[in-house]
Amino acid sequence: MVNSIGSKLKIYNVNTGQKFEGLVLRNGSNFTQITARNVNTGLSNGMISLQKDELNKWIQSEADNTFVLL
Repeated sequence: MVNSIGSKLKIYNVNTGQKFEGLVLRNGSNFTQITARNVNTGLSNGMISLQKDELNKWIQSEADNTFVLL
């Protein structure tokens, strides 16, 4: 497990350079859902769903974005 439900999490989008912070809503061994806001703009990004790929990297499958959990 990455983080427990309700814990604060910071993530970085490798593709766009954007930083997000938010709360973990759901998680498992290979997925996590986060309600997030952009750190630079302060705007809500809604929910970000991440899955681990075969290389053990966190990706947003619907957008082909790679994230690093900070």
